[in-house]
Amino acid sequence: MSAAPNPIEKESIVFENGQPAEILHVRRSLDAAEILKAMKIPAAQAAIIVGGSTTEFQSRLKNRLTDLISRGVAQAALESEAIILDEGTKTGVSEIVGQGVADRGRRTKLIGVLPQRKTRGSDEPVTQDDKNLDPNHTHFIFNDQERQTRQAEMICRLAEAAAENKDWILTVLVGGETEGTALDLALETVRRGWTLVVIEGSGLLADQIVRLKKEILAVEKRTGRVWKWVNRFPAFNTRLANLQETNPRLFEIISDGNILVVGTGFDAIQLRNLIKGIFTHPPKENILWTAWQRFAEYDLNSGRHRAQWRWLKNVPLILGVVSTLLVLIHSTPGTNLVLEEGQNQLWSSVYASIMNGLTVVRASPLLDLIFRFTIILLPITASIILGIETRLKLGSKYILLRGAAESIKRGIYSFRVLGHRDGNTADTMLPYNEQGLASHLTKISKILLESDVNEAAFSPYEARIPPNMFGAEAYDDGFSPLDPETYVKIRVGDQLKFYTLRTNQYEKRIRRLQYLMLVFGGLGTFLAAIGAQYWLPFTAAIVSAATAYLEYQQLEQILTKYNLTKSSLENARANWLALPESERFEDKNVQRLVRDVEATLESENQGWVQYVNQVQEEGQG
Repeated sequence: MSAAPNPIEKESIVFENGQPAEILHVRRSLDAAEILKAMKIPAAQAAIIVGGSTTEFQSRLKNRLTDLISRGVAQAALESEAIILDEGTKTGVSEIVGQGVADRGRRTKLIGVLPQRKTRGSDEPVTQDDKNLDPNHTHFIFNDQERQTRQAEMICRLAEAAAENKDWILTVLVGGETEGTALDLALETVRRGWTLVVIEGSGLLADQIVRLKKEILAVEKRTGRVWKWVNRFPAFNTRLANLQETNPRLFEIISDGNILVVGTGFDAIQLRNLIKGIFTHPPKENILWTAWQRFAEYDLNSGRHRAQWRWLKNVPLILGVVSTLLVLIHSTPGTNLVLEEGQNQLWSSVYASIMNGLTVVRASPLLDLIFRFTIILLPITASIILGIETRLKLGSKYILLRGAAESIKRGIYSFRVLGHRDGNTADTMLPYNEQGLASHLTKISKILLESDVNEAAFSPYEARIPPNMFGAEAYDDGFSPLDPETYVKIRVGDQLKFYTLRTNQYEKRIRRLQYLMLVFGGLGTFLAAIGAQYWLPFTAAIVSAATAYLEYQQLEQILTKYNLTKSSLENARANWLALPESERFEDKNVQRLVRDVEATLESENQGWVQYVNQVQEEGQG
């Protein structure tokens, strides 16, 4: 009886560039830890998986990716004591990864994981498979099990076994085909709860994920908190519904993945800081994690109170218009209509027919009864809703929580920019250490406890930390220390996009309301001129409702404030860019930049809160 074949076979290879590498054949199913032990690969602090295209990149794109991978990914792996795993071939992204590790002095373990390898004969110095191996990898693992274990699954199992901290594992997706190992790696990453970092502009699969991610985020911004409910029914989102039917694996990646996008404007240093930030995510007991959690709770409950407040404000306006219309219909003069002399006979006949037709309400006892009760109930209902709004103080709770959330965010960004700098002093006036951030959180929570918010229950926040925010969620992990350039890009740049979007939206909304008031004001004049003045109360009710809506929303004042804030942020960025490059990183200039930006945002928030508070007090008065 022949002996069972050795489950592991190990050999060495020396490439033409003189670099040696270890090769391990795995001939039957083994635990990933056993495989690493056989290769004598020690445990690492973290693990980075790189997947993507296996074909050559265009020259210009390859140059960009080479810089991102070498100075970004490979350097981050070296500084974080991480191990790197990929497909190990000498084409596509694996070649770029190998070159990046070689640029860093081959001080990082780089493991290529491949499917079954052809056996080399005794007189054959190198097989065709060996010629396809990247010469800068330190180790290769061939899964000789006829692909019983998928290549992507094997890579992820090895990464999980190699990393001492199981939370410090991520996948970098560079291009990739819509079917194959790159897609499998992305899916395995999402299912294991790891972060998927996607390089925008690197190729088909990566670009498809980025595009879908941005589209879904845009929908989420438009629908607000309703998104959580709408997301349960993909049929409401045609693209999502189609994706679920045509490519369920990609649908799962987009729907469930913790995806960070490295945009086309990102440089290698920013990518390096992003990866290192993911590997230094604080535990839940850390003050920065606590700050993000509290921000998310305040933001969630602020949105909840805002939706309720606006509903309680809008419904009485609608009921007032409907009530006026029903009163006019129920009180239609019918055949007793008196028309002025000289009016067009055709118009008079049509108008009289319409008015006479409406008298059917009074002709039917049932309809007459329904109209009577409805006319009585509508004003009562509107009064009850206004009373509820006044008693619950939802507007006050909404703006206090919104202001508190924004104040916490200011503390978080100040801490992340100033926390690792040596020139901070007590007169910095912004949180720059853990004690300062903790004190900042305490002061905010104390203010809330002394306000109307202490009468409300908090809905718990259970989603990702940090939560999705306008623009930054695609580029910022929320925990990495920020250099001034990244701060300007993420904090100032995204705020400028936000104010640009909102000012355009508010201008259009104001115009629509003004057009509505002008149209119905003109319609009232027209009705009076043709002898249909009976309907003037209805047009007046619409104009009054639009005026009240414009007043309580404070759209014109907020638009003015947003424009001023946008201008101030642009000036702060321009002043920083005007500094000589050698002075931009000086502590005093960084502090001035952060102080100017955060003071501008604080001023805008306080002004906005004051406007809404004023409306709230006037409504109660």
